Amino acid sequence: MQYRLEPKIDLSSKTKVAFVCSGGAVKAAAFHVGVAMALEHDGFVFEGGLSHENSELSASDPSKTISSYVGSSAGTLITSYLANGGGIKDILSAFQGDQSWEGIPGMKYWEMLSPRMNKATDFLGWNSFFVRMLRNRSLQSPFSTEGIVRYLNNNVLKTDRFSELRAELYIVTTELNRPKKVIFGKRILENSDPAYEYRNDVSIPDACAASMALPPIYHPYSIELDGKKRDFYDGEIWEPLSSHVGRDLGCDLVICSYTHQPLRLPLNKGVTLASMGVEKVTLQAIYQMIEQKIRAARGTRKREKELIDLVKRFFRDNELPTESLDKLVTLMEDRMVYKPNIDYIYIHPRSTDVEMFAAPHFSLKRVTTEKIVRKGYVAGRVAMRHMFLAP
Repeated sequence: MQYRLEPKIDLSSKTKVAFVCSGGAVKAAAFHVGVAMALEHDGFVFEGGLSHENSELSASDPSKTISSYVGSSAGTLITSYLANGGGIKDILSAFQGDQSWEGIPGMKYWEMLSPRMNKATDFLGWNSFFVRMLRNRSLQSPFSTEGIVRYLNNNVLKTDRFSELRAELYIVTTELNRPKKVIFGKRILENSDPAYEYRNDVSIPDACAASMALPPIYHPYSIELDGKKRDFYDGEIWEPLSSHVGRDLGCDLVICSYTHQPLRLPLNKGVTLASMGVEKVTLQAIYQMIEQKIRAARGTRKREKELIDLVKRFFRDNELPTESLDKLVTLMEDRMVYKPNIDYIYIHPRSTDVEMFAAPHFSLKRVTTEKIVRKGYVAGRVAMRHMFLAP
């Protein structure tokens, strides 16, 4: 007889769930779609639409209702879509080759790579784009995220205001000239960390355009705040995988989807990344740097929990007053911004998946995106089973 293991996460106690989608261009967006499919398969539902619309999820189990979304870079495309009430099957038509499903149209290359030089005056004239580069002796990206914004406005967004959404949507950006993380959304959340700030005075399209401005492909995106123009770019630059936003939102279950997974090759196969070319070596280096940051953040939360448990054990073993323990633990949790009731689920590709690692980031080919969607689905199902959450 096979016995089912006890769940690592008790879903029955969860009251607010967040879905965090990291960056990585089209590759990441397709992976997030697959992850969302896996979550839906395991009973999760996605809250979305406008606040004045009637919700069909009013009677849904809050422990499996995703009502908060956090997007960085390419992740903003998926989180914005879900927060606006888009269905998983509808968005699949943009990433899979099955044309029998009706949904939003797939993004075109001319939308993804919108040229900054699209008029004759951008090439000619004293203050033209081309002449400014020569005069300032500075090479600038010829592309902007304006085309992606038009795609969002035409096919994804029901509103350009965070406040009009039923769900909570937060878009992560990085400020260019004053290095810090700026998070745009419905509310200004409490925050004691000077390295990032929350704002609620920017439109959803502007926030998305800023978050997806990946250098050096895209030019930084300017937004006027407090009467001054400020430049923003990719939301993953300052810190990858902003799971802390879920904590700041008061969520007690934070599901994180990301593709920045370094490749691990077996030593006994005689295969090495060094023979795959400078592109793959550079990608591995970037992924390793990002993975180190993610592991550091996860390690910090683990050490905080271990420290709290150590203090509790010390008080119990030495029969010290419970009242003093409660006060000390409360002080420690406040100082570390530690929330003991939060659980995190991290979903990413297998570290041995060479095909996923080598997949192009900006390909819109259906055969490529369809494979990545499937890999996201498998990764999501494996993660759920690992947490013993699968039905």
